[in-house]
Amino acid sequence: MSTSPRIARHQPQNPDPLGFESLREQGIGWAQEASGKLWTDYNLHDPGVTLLEALCYALTEDIFLARQEVPTLLQLSENAPPAAWARLGLYQPGDLLPCRPLTEMDWQLWLRRQLPHARQLQMQAQLDPHGRFTGLWQLRLQAPEEELRQGLAGQMALRQHAMQLFWQQRNLGEDLAHPPQWLAPRWVRLQFKIVIHGERNVYELLAEILQRCDDLISGRFSALPAATGGDDPQAHAHDIAEGPLREGPTAAEIRWAQTQQQPLLHASDIARHLADIEGLAEVDTLSLEPLETFETSETLPTGSVRRYGPHWALRLQWPNVLTDLQDWQLWRDGAHVQLDRPSLLEFLSEQRQVMAWRRNNARTESAPPLHHPSSGSALHHEAYPASAALPAVYRETLHQYARHQPGLKDQWTGYLALLEQGLMQVQMQREQIPRLYALDQDERRSTWPSLPSDAQLPGLEDLLETPLAELLAVDDLDEDPLGRRHRLLDYQLALHGEALDHSALQGLPCYFSPTAWAEHLLHLKRHFARRLLRLSKDRTGGADYSQPLLGSQDNTPPLQERLALMLGMAHTHSRLLSTATQSQADNEGLHLVEWLLLRPIHAQPSHPHPPHAQEEDDAQLLFVFSGWTARGQDPRFRRLAEQGVAREAPAHLRCRCLWLEADAMTTFEQHWQAWLDARRQYTQAVLIVDTNADESAPIEPLAQTLDHVAATLKNWLRDMWMDTP
Repeated sequence: MSTSPRIARHQPQNPDPLGFESLREQGIGWAQEASGKLWTDYNLHDPGVTLLEALCYALTEDIFLARQEVPTLLQLSENAPPAAWARLGLYQPGDLLPCRPLTEMDWQLWLRRQLPHARQLQMQAQLDPHGRFTGLWQLRLQAPEEELRQGLAGQMALRQHAMQLFWQQRNLGEDLAHPPQWLAPRWVRLQFKIVIHGERNVYELLAEILQRCDDLISGRFSALPAATGGDDPQAHAHDIAEGPLREGPTAAEIRWAQTQQQPLLHASDIARHLADIEGLAEVDTLSLEPLETFETSETLPTGSVRRYGPHWALRLQWPNVLTDLQDWQLWRDGAHVQLDRPSLLEFLSEQRQVMAWRRNNARTESAPPLHHPSSGSALHHEAYPASAALPAVYRETLHQYARHQPGLKDQWTGYLALLEQGLMQVQMQREQIPRLYALDQDERRSTWPSLPSDAQLPGLEDLLETPLAELLAVDDLDEDPLGRRHRLLDYQLALHGEALDHSALQGLPCYFSPTAWAEHLLHLKRHFARRLLRLSKDRTGGADYSQPLLGSQDNTPPLQERLALMLGMAHTHSRLLSTATQSQADNEGLHLVEWLLLRPIHAQPSHPHPPHAQEEDDAQLLFVFSGWTARGQDPRFRRLAEQGVAREAPAHLRCRCLWLEADAMTTFEQHWQAWLDARRQYTQAVLIVDTNADESAPIEPLAQTLDHVAATLKNWLRDMWMDTP
């Protein structure tokens, strides 16, 4: 007897332990164990089995939603901007991992990205006689055409920008040896004989050759990609005009930096730089002709020129007159190509302006406006009751029997409420995940209660002894909210390799009640997570002393802020400690002094930029703590603070901790504030005065004042730590 064809039921080899069949089997097993001989019918027609299946079905829906991708759970779209992730304490590796510039190559690449139009930008580390880095940098550059046309004002704007960039990005224990120096141009003219092919416009080809040679000589990334695509499009200025080293230097950038470190420029280097230009078949000859004759006893290889000297650097002269084109020879298919020189000059002038405009206006695309999910019940969607999926016969039979059995309907509603309550609670927690992770909301609660109402089960609220609104307002439903919030923040920090462990502070003197202390530590962890990028990858950054320091959260050195968070201090920013008399928590804090910045900088008339004599103490950081508070006097707290300094500070800098009494702190802060004011006045003056010209007279009194207050501060600090046991 033949059987009709049918599709066999799929039987997975490894069924999902949280799938419908597994949940149903586990539920029936628990029911059998709990009921014994009271319930023996587990067939499909049994009402208890039907209710169990409704519960299992609803659970599988919740499990499915809980297994969604992280962006879906966090209610983020596929194209959510980084700011939306940062709001939840989540950062991309490219934002978190790169550190500040450290080496000469790092600084060259980073400054090039910030100043793509600058020429001959050179960053050189100043070494002592033993070849060790002194912490001082020398910055030299040439102004581009736009700034030269604007005169001194344009050049000063570029110089100001360069200094401000360094001060904002410098590391602890580092400084500029002197303001940036201008490099005088030594003009050269391009001469060549090339072979071309293809149908590319000859004028466009010549413009690209000239632009690439200009960029190579001036130490700039090529402003335009090669028509063939090049080997690395990320290496061009319009792609790297802004932003830090987000994903590290590209291969093209590294090759460029290595080339710029070579003192000689060879004709073969230039020819190789032009090799991938579309339409260029061969570079027969190429040379750079100086426009002026300079006396030199140096003998260079044929076809080579020196890139730069102590106070000068090469600069390519673009053709201005017809005679500048007389040594340009082009050949195609064995025949000499005749050029319309007047029209070529006009075209090159226009192209030069276009490429300068592109370079100066290179910008990254702005992120779309960020819309945060609103808080509260706006995130919650009305729950669809699982009991609504029960067959209609249940409602019809209940309606029929309820007329003869008073209380039956209420009893059924109560049973369904037990089913719906757990399901609604799970749904509510899933929908509130963004609020649980959000760092821009100082929320204490960690769970959000949800109970069924008349909207899901008609008549339920009449059965409640306590009104539904009062039940939802009970705090006891959120058990240990602070502990759960602490664990969640620990997880968020651990995702990025960070931790803020305050367990070592237990048992030390405390200025808070137990509950207030737990809330204070939670506030510190949330603060750490909010400022994770600054406190993690920028932890070695120094303050910008051209801007106010005291009272500024964003100008406080990240290391100082990080230590204050680790030690559980009430305030983490730089401020005066001796004036805080309200409580010991307000008196507690620290100052960070970079010894290198206290060096003499006054320029002598005979030597405008005297080299700084390296002192043994220059490569050190001094941490000044308030030592008169209850915790500051405790040896355990002092030992904990000193261990944190040794662990968190840069390894190449020697660190010293100084614990001061209230009177000594008052004296120190008078000297410290005087130095901060003098340093800011000096740096602001340096920004607006060209120290390379004969206009540095207004700076001299400010430099003398700065040296005086710095020497006073250094001597006082030396006396203090000599007297400290």
